[in-house]
Amino acid sequence: MAAAAAPPRPRVMVLPFPAQGHVMPLMELSRRLADHGFEVDFVNTEYNQARVLAALEAGGETGAAVHAGIHLVSLPDGMGADCDRTDVVKLGQSLPAAMLGRLEELIRARDTRWVVADVSMSWVLDLVATVGVRVALFLTYSAAVFALRAHVPKLIEDGIIDESGNVRRNERIQLSPKMPAIAAAELPWIGVGKSPEARRAVLQSVSKNTPYTLADTIVCNTFQEIESEALALLPKEPLAIGPLVASKSTSAGHFWPQDLTSLSWLDAQAPSSVVYVAFGSFTVFDATRLQELADGVVLTGRPFLWVIRPNFANGGIDEGWLDEFRCRVGGQGLVVGWAPQQRVLSHPSVACFVSHCGWNSTMEGVHHGVPFLCWPYFADQFLNQSYICDMWGTGLRICADEQGIVTKEEIRDKVSQGHVIPLMELSHRLIDYGFKIDFVNTEFNHGCILKSMQNGVIPEGIHMLSIPDGLDPGDDHTDIGKLVGGLPAAMFSPLEEIIKIKKIKWMIADVSMSWALKLTNTVGVRVALFSTYSASVFALRMKLPELIEDGVIDESGNVKMHKMIQLMPPIDSTEIPWVSLGSTTERRRVNIRNVINTNQLMALAEAIICNTFREVEPEASALLPNALPIGPLVAPMSKLNGNFWSEDQTCVTWLDRQAPGSVIYVAFGSSTVFDATRFQELANGLVLSSRPFLWVVRPNFTKEIKEERLNQFEQSVAGKGLVVTWSPQQRVLSHPSVACFITHCGWNSTMEGLLHGVPFLCCPYFADQFCNQSYVCNVWKTGLKLCANEQGVVTKEEIKDKVDQLLGDEDIKARAVMWKNKACASIREGGSSHENLLKLVKLLQEG
Repeated sequence: MAAAAAPPRPRVMVLPFPAQGHVMPLMELSRRLADHGFEVDFVNTEYNQARVLAALEAGGETGAAVHAGIHLVSLPDGMGADCDRTDVVKLGQSLPAAMLGRLEELIRARDTRWVVADVSMSWVLDLVATVGVRVALFLTYSAAVFALRAHVPKLIEDGIIDESGNVRRNERIQLSPKMPAIAAAELPWIGVGKSPEARRAVLQSVSKNTPYTLADTIVCNTFQEIESEALALLPKEPLAIGPLVASKSTSAGHFWPQDLTSLSWLDAQAPSSVVYVAFGSFTVFDATRLQELADGVVLTGRPFLWVIRPNFANGGIDEGWLDEFRCRVGGQGLVVGWAPQQRVLSHPSVACFVSHCGWNSTMEGVHHGVPFLCWPYFADQFLNQSYICDMWGTGLRICADEQGIVTKEEIRDKVSQGHVIPLMELSHRLIDYGFKIDFVNTEFNHGCILKSMQNGVIPEGIHMLSIPDGLDPGDDHTDIGKLVGGLPAAMFSPLEEIIKIKKIKWMIADVSMSWALKLTNTVGVRVALFSTYSASVFALRMKLPELIEDGVIDESGNVKMHKMIQLMPPIDSTEIPWVSLGSTTERRRVNIRNVINTNQLMALAEAIICNTFREVEPEASALLPNALPIGPLVAPMSKLNGNFWSEDQTCVTWLDRQAPGSVIYVAFGSSTVFDATRFQELANGLVLSSRPFLWVVRPNFTKEIKEERLNQFEQSVAGKGLVVTWSPQQRVLSHPSVACFITHCGWNSTMEGLLHGVPFLCCPYFADQFCNQSYVCNVWKTGLKLCANEQGVVTKEEIKDKVDQLLGDEDIKARAVMWKNKACASIREGGSSHENLLKLVKLLQEG
């Protein structure tokens, strides 16, 4: 008896909007449906079908390589052969008339029962009435965008935008606290359309009452955990089935052939070293933006993989320019026409993803755990950027200048970091005791940490978050007074939300952020303050009202009485930290008022954690209530350490070739800025010393010396001195060839130098650095002060003389070794700092 024939496989039609970021997730959904026994008719436009087949052929495949059960079908898009298909409004308007009748015929002919349609093709819902087909709408953008779409009529009614997409009030729009906020000017439908008429048509389409109730379900390329609140706002009960990340073996659906040589190139790169740059299938750059991006990726000094489509620039890519750029970068970077993005993002050499933030690329980056640098172009990409930077804390905005250009300098890392490193090391130590850490940076700092990571892996237990700092992109972030003044208003509410959502019981806050103590009253969190400066400066902070009352300084930081302040160490009244903090009298007044106000909150702190050790600051530590000295907090070299610039490891090899105790190490931290005169005197002084030197010159160390002049100096001292952008300071200070450390005396650098037993030459810049210099020169006696002349300049002769004096003083060297031994003993098991760390752990475990 013959076996019964197998029942026919159920048939589904899948209809994407004709864009790469829409086709790929729907092709992946089709593959999964085929694996579950469905026959899928995948409908491309004729234009895109030809591109897909050509891409397959270029990769050595044919249409037969399409996944079994998927049938490629093509229909006209209604546009002429020479029409601009990057004009998404014109393209979208032409599709219904061109495709609807043919879709009816195809559904009847193949007895199709279900259509899975891109939500951008929601006119397909008309087929429910004409041919009785059932429709599942597929969101190729986030659930938040769909929820925002339903809110557009109210935005028009409230006068935030008009019916032509013109912004009338550029307000922040946030549908709920757990959803991203965007400015009205960044609404997805504002930037779509190349004319006012086109934008008006888009807004009319969005704001009309689309009969979504005709859809049986809404399928979303997202997941519940990442968009729970947005999903709750959608009609019906949405099916979140993302991230729909294509199988690495799936080629069908790409419009351009994938250049697989990029994978072998990635194989040759160091882990987490490569900047991956890709802007999807619609982003178009003009010549200026293209050149700045090119210069910027070169300026990072990192290897990069850059996808440049044939139509990435206005008028197409100039092959001559592209050839010249490839020659210029040599082995540093690779430029390809299209990349196998899944395999790239999952590659261990990739450090970060410079992206337009299309939703498909966003989901792919999230899936592979790659940090983002966000550069949105139009439509929903600004909202996706807000998710990445504001909600998930996995990336940083790239900001344009007043002309709308992202400059090469903006692409390059730039930011202050001295307070981040010790807190990152404390986070590592707490992880070792079983804690989970939410480490909060400003947006301006956040992406630089992720990009500079040498091992590329955020340790398990640390979750990196970012919050705006209240400054505009063009503001000077090295103006510490202005930066500190804007932080409370910008950060307080976001911190409240994070604490509530995550049910956080404890916060460790930098003492410079002590306004966070108010959170104990608003959300009930317990707070331990962390002093990133010395215990002595903390004690001096508490004494500030008394100094004003005694007439030593006034409330604007003006010195009224020149005298020595008799704390340990003693300092001159002109060197009180807050006297030099702030570029104007008004900013100094605000800073001092903030210190006095937050001093009144100190009783709310349950502990004061200090990056010091009892033996080195016994008197100052005794003045602080609830003090827990647990330093020196110096990060092991193999861990994520909070650096914002990539460490130049070649300097360690260079040090290996130098004689023991011969090298002058020069580094001024992340905020010190030299003018041209001071810079030139320092350069001449190092040469005049006739000793080998290693000098760290950050990109923003001086604003008056051109790169060409610095290059000339490097060439002139080649073989004798080495200039680097940033160094692995722990490895440098512990290297036997290092003789002394010329430093700004930031407390972090002071603790590092002390731990490694290196004598100091002190050249403080501002704030607590003068107090630290006093410790080094007057109390510990492990260094000498570099004295400025009447013009405030440390001359080359002063540098040479003090280097000779320091390195000829055996008593200073002996004391440096003594303090090294005491510092090391304090952090070993049984040492004073180790015991205080255990006390802190016990306190935090109380919950």
